[in-house]
Amino acid sequence: MKAYPKKTRFAVWGFGVTGRALTDVLNNRGYPVTVIEDKPETNFKDFADEIKRLKDNGVTFHFGGVSNLNYFIPKVADVLSPSPGIHVPEDLIEICEESHVQIAGEIEVATRMVAGKVIAVTGTDGKTTTTTLIHHILTTAGVPAHIAGNIGEPFINLAGKTKPDHWLVVEVSSYQLESVRLFRPYIALLLNIAEDHLERHGDLRTYTRIKGRVFARQRKDDHAVINYDDPSCLQAYGQSISEMHGFSLAGPIPGGAWRENGSLMVSADGKPCRVIDIKDLRIMGEHNQYNILAAILVCSIAGLEPEKIREGAETFESLPHRIEKIGMINNVLYVNDSKATNIHSTISALECFEEPVILLLGGYEKGLDLTQLIPHITRHARHVVLLGETRNRFRKELRAAGYTNITVRKTLYEACTAAQGIAESGEVVLLSPASSSFDQFKNFMERGDTFRKWVEKKIEKVEP
Repeated sequence: MKAYPKKTRFAVWGFGVTGRALTDVLNNRGYPVTVIEDKPETNFKDFADEIKRLKDNGVTFHFGGVSNLNYFIPKVADVLSPSPGIHVPEDLIEICEESHVQIAGEIEVATRMVAGKVIAVTGTDGKTTTTTLIHHILTTAGVPAHIAGNIGEPFINLAGKTKPDHWLVVEVSSYQLESVRLFRPYIALLLNIAEDHLERHGDLRTYTRIKGRVFARQRKDDHAVINYDDPSCLQAYGQSISEMHGFSLAGPIPGGAWRENGSLMVSADGKPCRVIDIKDLRIMGEHNQYNILAAILVCSIAGLEPEKIREGAETFESLPHRIEKIGMINNVLYVNDSKATNIHSTISALECFEEPVILLLGGYEKGLDLTQLIPHITRHARHVVLLGETRNRFRKELRAAGYTNITVRKTLYEACTAAQGIAESGEVVLLSPASSSFDQFKNFMERGDTFRKWVEKKIEKVEP
């Protein structure tokens, strides 16, 4: 996409991590910028110097929100760039269309300013692991690659730091895809689709359609990489025209990647080629086999030979908060899977263990249905400790399904203490909440770190 004309006026809505990065880059490039932040300026004391510098450079701030955005936005902006956490109301979308104001999130703005070939990674689960893995494989092979997006580093921060022949591995969430219109990745990867963020998107059909936007602007010479074992992924691809490539655990796929006889395979020059044996992987779980297959296929499309892909795949370690083994207390393994913020993730975590599990379940209420999870709880969890906002609803649903090995606690600390008292030698205490963390924590990382500190403190007391 061409760069925005120099006189383009931007309204950046939200001054969090993404908004600050976007405001800074736009201002440095000479664009007129207005920042709208619903929170008061007193909430941003840590960024007082940055705010003063931006004001001195001509950025206009409106802390505490704006009373009438429908009137205000067309007066100050040619482009409205909402932060990912902000859902633009339908009436404002209509006003922007009537006033010829583009709505473009940071991801779309960045693609006009960052040189390189974009690999976009999206899906309900596994995005961060797979994004990191793709980047790891490319850089291990000596290929110039950068990592950004929903993984933590705003994509816009790469502006001016990359070259046209570099690979840009970008994790993209459904929140970010809501506000793209012309975003066109060279390789777009959709890992899976399961119920999540329905409090924002309304229903699974809408969520699937939004995920499909990652393919919408691709051309025939672009590439779509899709989980062939997930029908919703094919539904999201829809009528897109990019070249489709599939990965599957079920068996061979022409031109794709698959699992066969304990190995992960890829089609190279039209022939099946073994990349790595599953026993040689350092990350566990069938869900991670999907992630690795996806990464293998993406890197193959990017031009890497199977041998080079193998070098990166076999050295990749699991990321924090994703089925992370913390340690043993009295021969009980404690595992941190705080990143499991939906039902699908917790199912994947439970399937990793043959040992009986004491499951720590619950958190922020976002209306997820336990129906699909309950059979897996019955099969793998000897006991469930419920916590957080969802604890009472989850208790009712579990009991209605006939599962009664339940303990209810309010906080994570209380739940950990209860789990320790319940767990027996040879079992696993698994924090895999199937819920977001916002009822008690800033994010899933803080929740996982809290769990880790609790376990490590207990280990210190046990050790002689």
